[in-house]
Parts: sequence; C-alpha cells; structure tokens
Amino acid sequence: MTLSEKLSQGIGRRALVMIEVFPFFIVGTLDDVQGDHINIIAEFGVPLQFQGKDFNLNIANIAALYVEENEGEILRMQ
Repeated sequence: MTLSEKLSQGIGRRALVMIEVFPFFIVGTLDDVQGDHINIIAEFGVPLQFQGKDFNLNIANIAALYVEENEGEILRMQ
C-alpha cells in the first residue's frame, strides 16, 4: 500500500500536520488526497483568518503527520 492510499483511508478524519514553514502545524479535517498532495481544512494552528480554509500540501513538505484512527484522539481547541 502506498502512502497516498493509506492517507486516502483517512479522508474525513481529523489530522495534525507539522510542516517546516509557517504556520508550522495545522490541525483540521483531511479533505482529499491526490497523488503526492493532501488537502486539509484548517481548524487551528493557523492565524484566525485562515481557520476554515483549505490548505493543499505536498507530502514532501510534511515533517510529521498523524490522522486520527478513533474520534477524539486529537483534542479540539475551544
């Protein structure tokens, strides 16, 4: 199974993505996986004006990534 196939199984789940450039980390919902890119809808970890926005990230630019297997593993910020 390729990384893209594994990530595709997490579509619709929450994910925490750490990247090497600002905003450094994004927590949100994994919305799509296309080849070597993921699309995540940001909940937090980004400036307020970007919350709820789509981020399209190249897998090569991701330092660490975790996709929830069970709901609630990534805490929600209130």
